[in-house]
Amino acid sequence: MDKTIDINIDGLKHINAWLTAMPEEANAVLRSSIRSTVKAAHREALIQISRRYTISMQATEKNLQEITSRGSPASAYLLAKGRRRRIYNFKIAPKKEPETAWTSSDGYDVEIVRGQKHHLSKSLFWVRTKNGPVLTSYKTERGRRGGRMRVGYNSPFSGLSTAEMLGSKEVVEKVSEVTKSTLEEVFARGMERRLKKEVAA
Repeated sequence: MDKTIDINIDGLKHINAWLTAMPEEANAVLRSSIRSTVKAAHREALIQISRRYTISMQATEKNLQEITSRGSPASAYLLAKGRRRRIYNFKIAPKKEPETAWTSSDGYDVEIVRGQKHHLSKSLFWVRTKNGPVLTSYKTERGRRGGRMRVGYNSPFSGLSTAEMLGSKEVVEKVSEVTKSTLEEVFARGMERRLKKEVAA
């Protein structure tokens, strides 16, 4: 499921006041300010995700998109989408890039959320695929003689998607806080410059 963080003027009374007093000028400044703000939200999302989760900014960058509306009123949002990320993108030990398959006799220690470590069974093993190493296990079923027989692989053990990470309470709060403060600051500077130009003219 996708996750969005909206860039809008909800609750920003002084911006609404400017839009009422000088609608044409304020709307032009607001449109530019929102474009700058969604970029700031993008940067902050990468920072906050990498602080809370053991995944690099580079690994989540491709799953974040800046969407800006062309209509009125001006608005934008940051969109996170994509599948759950391979556990290889997170902190896990031992980590292996095998030619075929490889397993750890002691199991695996994994840390997706920083500070929250878990131990995984030694029944899991690394397999190389065209998209990189995945951690999986054999799928088995009962044979005719009562034993277990391998019939394929289970779904790879995965971490979280970028949308899930962006949607965590801690990340949302930090990104939303930066988003609103940035919009206020950029809009205020933009209106100040525009008014000075009009006075000078």
